[in-house]
Amino acid sequence: MKKLSFILLAVLLVLTGCSPNALLVAESFKKTMDLSSYESKTNISLSGHFPAVPMDEKIKPVLDILKEGIVIDTLQKNAQESHTVISANNPASILGSELWPYQTAPSFDLYMKGNGLYLKSSVDKKFLALPSQAANAPDSMASEKIKQILKAFINQYDYNAQHLEKIGSEKVTLPNGSVLDTTHIRISLDMQEAMDMAAYTLDNLSRFEGLKDLPSLLPTLGGAQGAVDLAGIKNNLSDMAKQIKASNVADLKASGFDAKLSLDLWIDKDNQISQNETNIYFKLPNETTQQSGSSNQADLNLTIRNQIWNQNKNLDIQYPSEGIIVNSENIKKDIKLLNSYDKSSPIRFLAKDELLMQAAPFADVPSFDWAFEPVTMLHQMNIINGYENNEFKPDRNITRAEFINMAANALGLKPVSANLSSFKDNNQIPNWATQSVQTAVQAGLIDGYEDGSLRPNQPISRTEIVAILAKGFHLPVTSNYSLTYTDQNAIPNWAVNYVRSAATKGLVDGYEDGSFAPNRPAKRSEVASILYKSIMMD
Repeated sequence: MKKLSFILLAVLLVLTGCSPNALLVAESFKKTMDLSSYESKTNISLSGHFPAVPMDEKIKPVLDILKEGIVIDTLQKNAQESHTVISANNPASILGSELWPYQTAPSFDLYMKGNGLYLKSSVDKKFLALPSQAANAPDSMASEKIKQILKAFINQYDYNAQHLEKIGSEKVTLPNGSVLDTTHIRISLDMQEAMDMAAYTLDNLSRFEGLKDLPSLLPTLGGAQGAVDLAGIKNNLSDMAKQIKASNVADLKASGFDAKLSLDLWIDKDNQISQNETNIYFKLPNETTQQSGSSNQADLNLTIRNQIWNQNKNLDIQYPSEGIIVNSENIKKDIKLLNSYDKSSPIRFLAKDELLMQAAPFADVPSFDWAFEPVTMLHQMNIINGYENNEFKPDRNITRAEFINMAANALGLKPVSANLSSFKDNNQIPNWATQSVQTAVQAGLIDGYEDGSLRPNQPISRTEIVAILAKGFHLPVTSNYSLTYTDQNAIPNWAVNYVRSAATKGLVDGYEDGSFAPNRPAKRSEVASILYKSIMMD
């Protein structure tokens, strides 16, 4: 993020060419290019007048937060190691809302170390470690190459900005308490000059020889691994430049559109940029707001204010200990580690997505299927298996032996031996299920029927599933919870409290007609859902 901001800053700085204060700015730019370590605080805010149209209630609180400002605090030790905290100046508008259902202020911790990235929100207990290919941090050689390419581009770039002025000498107070004497410089671009600059830059870039090094950098930066069509890229850049040149600024302004950009720099006695502020202003055309159902004109102002200190100093970072870092492999072994992230935390969704993306989904349980998450997650944990042709057969009934095997795996029961001769049909137990049945009997999860049979190959009912899981997960017996199923009287007396306990925990749902269907054979997708919810209980 910071690397990108410096590159954008560099693009603006090259516009100063032959301006009166160009030497001062050019020298400070060189210092910025060679910046390796620093601390910084960035405030990003979006203000203005938005179209007076019916607005999604979820958007308004976000706009309120953006008006107050997002804060990004960064400590960078070097190009490979940094710690960033993202927070809001005033998060009151979303506290306790659907977007952020907590009273704890939202903030996000991000650590980067080499190619590792660790994330945690203010409501999470542990950090999520993303794999190296997800972090996409440029290595030192790539960073140096980027710097060389950028410098080469600037050296041959001769566009002259028309509006660069010295505002005066000013004192700047940084977040660490230090006060610096600085020179305040401002670069301004109106709509015409911004379009001229954009057209010139794109055209210049289309002819820049340094683009030939792009293919070797793309894999390092997380880009395409295959062949890069440089000729196509250059043609696209050239075409974009031509389209901008063909635009008539007077006509655009007449329609109500306008844009302005300014960059303020505060340069200290060491020619270092200790503070900068970018302002980007847009005014939307009348026809745009009218099409959205508003008669009001809309204008937006984006402000990015950045302060930097301890530039190129020896800085250190205290990384989170290994005990509070979780990765996808850890979660595969213990799915309950997902509970390290609150149920509504964005980091929890990232953790789940990381696992789901690693899995090859069953052909008959696509990503949009309601059972996709439980089926895929349990498959990743080796708790459930599919059939040939990569099928899960979600609507197939599940047998008692199959479920007992799944439950034993999900509960992590240590395999033990038990005498199964008390079941008169023990010879019908499949060989692959014998160990799980012995373990389940020893754990007191199954008893068999009154006639002495186990009926291992009989479809298991929804009631039987709930009873086994209630025993296995030691759900507290609940006798005072009122069931509201239309067929609750059909639930066997021996199972009523088990169903109540499961319903209290949100493990079971009824059907659309309000029934529970206690004696209905359970489908494989239903079993996956109940089993997954049981494992994920707090």
